[in-house]
Amino acid sequence: MSDKTARIHANPSNRAGARGAADRKVVFRSVLDNPFRVQWPSLPVNVQNTIFTRVLDMVREVSIYHHSRHGHSFQRKRAQKGPNARTRKSQRSSSRDTSPHEPNSLDDETLSVPACPETPTNSNTAVLGTESTSIPLPPVLDHLEIGINQVTKLLEGMAQSYRRAVTAKDSAELATNDCNHLVLVCRGDVNPPILIQHLPHLAAACNSRRANGTTGKVWLVPLPKGAELSLTEALGLRRACVMSIADSAPDFSTLTTLLEKIPLITAPWLSHLLTPQVDSLVPTHIKQLHTTAPKDMRAAKQKRAKSRAAARQRKRDSKKHPA
Repeated sequence: MSDKTARIHANPSNRAGARGAADRKVVFRSVLDNPFRVQWPSLPVNVQNTIFTRVLDMVREVSIYHHSRHGHSFQRKRAQKGPNARTRKSQRSSSRDTSPHEPNSLDDETLSVPACPETPTNSNTAVLGTESTSIPLPPVLDHLEIGINQVTKLLEGMAQSYRRAVTAKDSAELATNDCNHLVLVCRGDVNPPILIQHLPHLAAACNSRRANGTTGKVWLVPLPKGAELSLTEALGLRRACVMSIADSAPDFSTLTTLLEKIPLITAPWLSHLLTPQVDSLVPTHIKQLHTTAPKDMRAAKQKRAKSRAAARQRKRDSKKHPA
């Protein structure tokens, strides 16, 4: 048996109506846990905060780049519409407000629009030319994967690169991945949690199928509630709850001592294929389900049978005498 402290999960009942507690008793049912479930790594809060702070310092230039890019994109779209775009829009709205039987108060000269596009002025040319003087791409951005989908594709690609056909006379070596990756997950801010529930399994698959013990590592760091706001501000994006950073990124060496404190999650049923050893059984984890049951089981069965018979009779009567 496992010596871990028991955790209690209380959820409201999904039943349509509440049942009387007088004719029911409390029972506990034993349920075996899934042995193929990969747990999230357990990290002290101070280690999480230190890693998160240093990563935010590494990506501080990304926010400036994204804000500058968004500003230039807005100016470019506004310049492409032309200086009379707002005037034409106001004229269209005023023409719709005018009733059909009343004459239009605007004359033809006011509503006339040139058939050919206007030649861009010097101001528009200057706005369009600011693209060349925009902030350059930060070097760290080439080593980042931002978003649940992007990080999932990265981990799936790493796990796929380690796969090979297993035969009796196969001596080929597994593929190697030269980069290690640190994955930050704002676990406390993601709702529903099932959106990121696959990340521990993918990280364990990558760590379990590595060809050697030095490259291709995946460190998974769950972050507390409120981390998503700080991460989005540092990246200059509206939403960002998952981010991966490769060890080839600039200043990644500042995290080396902290990464030693992060346990590498693995899947035992995959890791033994690379290093054959004495199989160690996963400790048995028995969950106790707290529920209720009728005190008189025979009377409950008879009552259920009568209710089902009455429901069938009502269904037959409704077919004979439709409304």
